[in-house]
Amino acid sequence: MRITNKQKIELKNILTESGLDEEQFEFVGEDEKFQIKFRTDFFTFSIEMYEPEKYLNTITYVNNKKPHSLRQNWKDTISQFQHWAKGISEDVKHLPKAITKKELKFPPEIFKYSKAFVEIYEQASTAEANGLNEICGLGYRKAFEFLIKDFLLKKHPKTEHSKIKEMQISPCINQYVTSDEIKLLAIRVLWLGNDQAHYLKKWKGKKLSDLKSLIDLTIKWILIRDELSKVEKDMPKGK
Repeated sequence: MRITNKQKIELKNILTESGLDEEQFEFVGEDEKFQIKFRTDFFTFSIEMYEPEKYLNTITYVNNKKPHSLRQNWKDTISQFQHWAKGISEDVKHLPKAITKKELKFPPEIFKYSKAFVEIYEQASTAEANGLNEICGLGYRKAFEFLIKDFLLKKHPKTEHSKIKEMQISPCINQYVTSDEIKLLAIRVLWLGNDQAHYLKKWKGKKLSDLKSLIDLTIKWILIRDELSKVEKDMPKGK
């Protein structure tokens, strides 16, 4: 006695006909016992052959975690499976969508300056990728503040660290950022970043992409300044 491949294909076809993706299901078991799982063990349909042409069907519905069993012939088993698949099809519409995680590639030097920046920026990017456009801008703004402060902490002596950490970001940039190019960009990142939190925007016509572009430019200038410092150290003036 066994559940045939033809019968298994029949079950899979029912899933497709119900508008479900076969890849969301796990098909387990061979011969006399076969089980179809949807995502977790809570949503299963088990078929066990106990007599020729007689099947014990143990069913767990999406909206009912308590399984119940029925002894049926194959025709009734198919009918019950269609009912189960239809229930899955309806309930899956209300299940949370899988989060699309956005992983980005930053230069290794940026990781050295601020791992927190990378983590926060990736979270903001993940929010944007999942359609949360009203909150991701604040995430980008927060990420940038971590980048600037961590950058300054590495560029200034420890005696200044407490001031840098406690100071508001705008005066902190004005006082401690020595590169005119980075200062120019950083202030404008804050302007657009702060706009993300306000009811009325000051910078009309500017989009989220403009904020991200300015952050990207600032990163490039940080890396350029680092390279220039290396050149200056390697080939000092007057040597």
